[in-house]
Amino acid sequence: MPVSLAALILPLVTTIAVVLLIFLFVGHDAAAEVLVKAVAIATVAGKFAVLLDTPDGFLRTPYHMAAMITYMDLLFGFICVFNVGVLFRIRGFGQKLQDLQGFCKLMLRKNPWMRKATFAGTIAFVMFPLSGTGAIGGSLFSQILGMSRARALLAILCGALIGSFGLAYLADTVLPDDVQDAWLFKIGGLLFILIVVGFLTKLYKSIDPDALEGDQGSEED
Repeated sequence: MPVSLAALILPLVTTIAVVLLIFLFVGHDAAAEVLVKAVAIATVAGKFAVLLDTPDGFLRTPYHMAAMITYMDLLFGFICVFNVGVLFRIRGFGQKLQDLQGFCKLMLRKNPWMRKATFAGTIAFVMFPLSGTGAIGGSLFSQILGMSRARALLAILCGALIGSFGLAYLADTVLPDDVQDAWLFKIGGLLFILIVVGFLTKLYKSIDPDALEGDQGSEED
């Protein structure tokens, strides 16, 4: 079996097994909660999902959510590091990856130190609370920097741990329990996430691909 195919199948099988174990030993409500929040993390919330903890649910604290976010970052990172070329060819999703790649190049242009400190730069990129999982951007970022797959995965894991549990710590210590549990706070957190997503989308669209290619060419010269 090709390595890229195995890297795609293994995370999916592992995830199905984990959800099945939760369903069998915890209950269908817990399994449903995990699936719903997984979709929210992967599509919109990203690391801000630490605000979506439910005190009476399976993921009842920000740290439970941080653990799930870290797992998903590593999951997507594993898939993308070994299959990034294939993902670019998927209709619709491939264009989004191109936009994200443009954002990576923009980050490199604005922060030249990241090119010199490849490992730390990838960690910093994954730590940044983008919408969706930061591991996809981290995988593209590590590819642009020419990192090995092992170092890229280690950097993604470190960035996911620091970013997710760092936000969870802030949510758990800075905000009082009654504020964390308030619906107004949850709605405010969701609105904040949507604002960040809108800002990043606008930033993606503002990137000039020709200018980025010109910058890349000048750097190679």
